[in-house]
Amino acid sequence: IITAANITDDVENEPTANSDLKETGFPFVLNECLEYSDDSDNISKFFGNRQHFFMLSSAGKPIYCMHGSYDIFVVYSGVIQTIVSFYKYSSNGSKSVKIIECKDKKTGQPIKFVFLDKSPIILMTIVRSNQSTYIELEQQLDFIYSFILSALSKPYIDKLFGKYANFDLRNLLGKTDVLTLDSICEGFANNLNVSQVLGGLQCLRMHLSIRSRLERKLMNYRSENLLYGLIVGPNEKLISIMRPKRHTLHTSDLMILFEMIFNTNTFKTKSDDKGQLKFITSETFWVPICLPKFNSSGHLYNLIQFHQLKDERLFKLHDIKDTDDLHLDEDSTKIGIILMSPYKDTFNEMRKISNEIAKTILFDHKIYRNIWSSLVGNGRIVVDKIIGDKGNECKENVQGSTAFSSFINKLSLNSPKQKNLSDGTEPWSGILHFAVRSKRSVQCIFPESVYFDINDEKVRRNLLNVYKYLRHRLHVVWTDTACLDFSEGSEKIVLDGGEAAGGSNTVIYEDWYDEINAEKILGFGCKFGTYEVFIIGKGTVTESDMLAYGLKVVKWVRKQDSRIFISTGCIF
Repeated sequence: IITAANITDDVENEPTANSDLKETGFPFVLNECLEYSDDSDNISKFFGNRQHFFMLSSAGKPIYCMHGSYDIFVVYSGVIQTIVSFYKYSSNGSKSVKIIECKDKKTGQPIKFVFLDKSPIILMTIVRSNQSTYIELEQQLDFIYSFILSALSKPYIDKLFGKYANFDLRNLLGKTDVLTLDSICEGFANNLNVSQVLGGLQCLRMHLSIRSRLERKLMNYRSENLLYGLIVGPNEKLISIMRPKRHTLHTSDLMILFEMIFNTNTFKTKSDDKGQLKFITSETFWVPICLPKFNSSGHLYNLIQFHQLKDERLFKLHDIKDTDDLHLDEDSTKIGIILMSPYKDTFNEMRKISNEIAKTILFDHKIYRNIWSSLVGNGRIVVDKIIGDKGNECKENVQGSTAFSSFINKLSLNSPKQKNLSDGTEPWSGILHFAVRSKRSVQCIFPESVYFDINDEKVRRNLLNVYKYLRHRLHVVWTDTACLDFSEGSEKIVLDGGEAAGGSNTVIYEDWYDEINAEKILGFGCKFGTYEVFIIGKGTVTESDMLAYGLKVVKWVRKQDSRIFISTGCIF
């Protein structure tokens, strides 16, 4: 078994991603290096990573690993298979191993080994963290398993392994599948995926009347061969949904679909001399995919098109001022149309419907202007617009990186220390960011800010690290499962079969002291009816200030609910 002692010995003389970092009073190392997938043969580098993901067959045949070469993985896949088999085929065969916990004997840092047995596929993750819970890690493994089902379907996998127990599934995983697995695992390891951390999809803010107008027009394109339709904006933000009356799309299925589309290079090409990859707007894609929560036994055929909204002819048609001075990223003004059909020979029909939908969006004056405003104009959701007058006063001074708090300096890493923005009369002048999740619609908002770029991976990761911690505190779950204890409690193996009880908090408030910048960092979470609100602040902001600001946010969200969340979509 891989023990803490083994890990310590292997990396004792090898610099790791965290070795040159200073400790702060904050519970997360804000400038911790991002972790990416690799196929390195360096065993010390392999053990130095914070989180691993492994997937293998029940016979111990390697399928996928986030880190390390095949030669390394093939050794440890046998170890993983042995551990799972030992408990599965022991005297009490009704139980399977779920988690092994131990501590690194050198650093004292907890290490978790979490297993998910989905025979004929076994999944495992290893993580060095005291912030990741078993439930979260199990959900990560289940999501990875769902993606494999989406690529191959469950009946096909069962048929293969039923006939050839030692089948090498890597032969069926294409380059796109592996890239998507890499993207999913990197998102989990670095906390980069907003939807995964906050537990909901993001939507593009639109006026209710305009969204209803779009849905009414979409009704004209109903077809007995069309099962689902999605219109999606940049950064995976939903604009509209077309669905049958008795069917809905599971959030997990949509997350898998978006991972495949937005976080791989399958639908991108080089667009300029710099070699940057951008979404292709001149082609139509026809992609089969299984949505496991909808139907794990078959495929839906997806037509995917992207359309560019930034066009001089469209600006002239809709009387919009040219935006060259905004230096917009090319992909930030593109929308995607996704149509799903259960029949593989309906490509031409779906392409015709998609082209008609594109014309509706591009040439309808009200729809186009509202979507454009939500992408680059006043329709965007920006933290500072909701803070109040004080936030609006600061906006012009801050625009162009003229002032950053020390906390944001750490988030962006490259910005020098400058004026502290918490010196104000308003109690919420120290608010840095907030996020809201709607439990009713399983959707969330993750606003922009004039102080920092939320699309920067390091900024987004550091913010989501805090929100992840606050969500865990807000949803406290205790599980009284069957346990086997070893080494005076230093290691624990948890098996299936225990009884679980749950509980949760209504309000949580955390404060940490940042010793490097000598200021307090604050986190707040609260349940307001069907909403969960999370806030990050600094300086002298108190718990009552956070609660007051939370109420201000909820009041705004309730007023804007029909604009920022999609309730039912276009039902036909």
